[in-house]
This record gives sequence, C-alpha cells and structure tokens, in this order.
Amino acid sequence: PSFIDSFIDNIKDNHYVTECHYIAGDFDFLLKVVTTNSKKLEAVLNYIKGINGVSLTRTTVVLSTNKNEVCILPEIE
Repeated sequence: PSFIDSFIDNIKDNHYVTECHYIAGDFDFLLKVVTTNSKKLEAVLNYIKGINGVSLTRTTVVLSTNKNEVCILPEIE
C-alpha cells in the first residue's frame, strides 16, 4: 500500500499504458498496454518491473480483438 501513489504516478507518465485499474484478487492493478511490436512491449514491461513496490507481473498478449466498445453507464439516482 505504501507504493500505490508512486506506482500510479509512474504509470500515468508512460504513454504506452492506456488503462490502469485498481482491482481485487490476486493482483492489485490491471494495465492495458498498447505497443507496435514485441521489443517495445519488452521495454514497457521492464519499466513496470523497475517501479518500486512491483514484485510480480503477469502478461497476457491479445492476438486479435473481435469486439472493442466503449460503454458509459447512465447515472443512477
């Protein structure tokens, strides 16, 4: 918990990270990273692994996308 704020600041500075979600479960954060090739992905992963407080990462590579919509939920009163 003592590293959360500095982690988020580091992630906000990296333009390859397009989404950052604080989650419940086995990991604290879910990041969406978009790069043009595997070398850039490797560099981003090394950057993330070098952030203070990061002890473990898990990477999943998307091979193709069949649907990608942005949905904004209506306000509920």
